[in-house]
Amino acid sequence: MSKIWDSYAAEVQRHPFFNTAVEYLSTISPAQWCQAFYLLAAGCVLVVASTPAEARGLLVNYGARKATSSPLTSLPASQVKTSTSAQETNGRGHGHVPEEKTKRKTNYLVSLIAWLTSYGQVPHAWFSAFYIVSAACSLSWAAQYFRLVSLNTTTAAQNSSPNDARYAQALPLHMIASKQVALSTSTSTDDTYTAMVTVTQAQLFLAWGMMFLQASRRIYEHMTIIKPSRSTMWVVHWVLGLGFYVVTNVAVWVEGSATILNPSISINNFTSTPSTNLKILISIPLFLYAWTTQYLCHKHLANLIKYSLPDPQKAPLFKYLISPHYTCECLIYLSITIVAAPQEHYINRTLLCGLVFVIANLGVTAKGTRQWYADKFGEQAVRGKWNMIPFVF
Repeated sequence: MSKIWDSYAAEVQRHPFFNTAVEYLSTISPAQWCQAFYLLAAGCVLVVASTPAEARGLLVNYGARKATSSPLTSLPASQVKTSTSAQETNGRGHGHVPEEKTKRKTNYLVSLIAWLTSYGQVPHAWFSAFYIVSAACSLSWAAQYFRLVSLNTTTAAQNSSPNDARYAQALPLHMIASKQVALSTSTSTDDTYTAMVTVTQAQLFLAWGMMFLQASRRIYEHMTIIKPSRSTMWVVHWVLGLGFYVVTNVAVWVEGSATILNPSISINNFTSTPSTNLKILISIPLFLYAWTTQYLCHKHLANLIKYSLPDPQKAPLFKYLISPHYTCECLIYLSITIVAAPQEHYINRTLLCGLVFVIANLGVTAKGTRQWYADKFGEQAVRGKWNMIPFVF
């Protein structure tokens, strides 16, 4: 069996398409891999959002919305039959065969998705793993950076050894940054937006700090204010969430790879151009507002009686928005997208793709929350409110 597999693998490797694919993949920079992950994930979310309501509920609902959802597969057979019979006899005594076929296909789809999602359900409490992983990634990248600073200082003092250089090059931070700079300089000669148009050390530290603060606060919330729940979510959601936080903790610094490869701690490294200062002045207040407001929203939601409406008197943003905590999440990533933008640019392209995913993912959930509120408390409970983005959505 091993010989057959080795023969097959060798045949594949000799195929021209294989060599072309490998050559192409080797030209994709780490930043582009991050961008591809975000956009592909966002596309998958939007595909799920376009499925029939019953199927969509099985794929994306969790917690209260999952507990109260009732796809067609959960209806008693008598109700399904009655509903179908009424449709078949609608009109001049003739059945609507196309509609019946469409419903039958929908039911097959819902049944298939129900079967798939019945496997791999994990506790909703596992959400906390997202933030633990995110905080761990932030600390890991920071530790590697300061190790590079130490090795760079030793080299400058001519006290380094060949082992120090090999150790530095083996660090994942150094490997990814080297790949990013090498590919950016070789494939983006006509594009001023490259890793060599770098992010300053101050911007790197701020972006790192923002990600770490967000993860730390969410860990604190899970430990103190979020109540235990028996609700579950599909393991695919959980894996996607882990992937997002791992990728984002690379995305916050990958476009500053040139700075990563020239590590040092000096006051001169924190001097910035007027455009960089402007980005910092915009992003820090925006982040702090969204960061604190999201905490207050989460605290309010955690203190509500189960399956009740938020109180606009205690949390004013709920008067205008269905999910203001999602609005804050978008603002948090917008602030990081601004603060990590390369010099002479006002956005970080990689993190902008991440923001697209955040908006798509939370937008679908916010829309589902609106429907849940309307079904449970009546249309008046959501009338005049935006789902997540004021004046837009």
